[in-house]
Amino acid sequence: MIAQRLVENLPPDIMQQVDITHTSVTINQLLNQVKNGEEIVIISHGKPIARLSSISHITQPLTSRHKLRATQPQTLRSSIEIIQSLRQEARY
Repeated sequence: MIAQRLVENLPPDIMQQVDITHTSVTINQLLNQVKNGEEIVIISHGKPIARLSSISHITQPLTSRHKLRATQPQTLRSSIEIIQSLRQEARY
């Protein structure tokens, strides 16, 4: 049995609302819909409690700060020089 969809005040192409009592029975169906690009809101007692949506981009953890720094452009002035010049400008 397909979960009873409670679409209230939402355009049909935006997202679906599914009552939490139906999710345990239909989680595989819901996940298949999410894989196909749909967004689903889980509701409990008429209030939204969770949203199922696909992950558009999975970020990889940063393995090394040195690698990150190597990708950044070199600055002409050090941060100390920049701060000192800003202080000087603020004084006069």
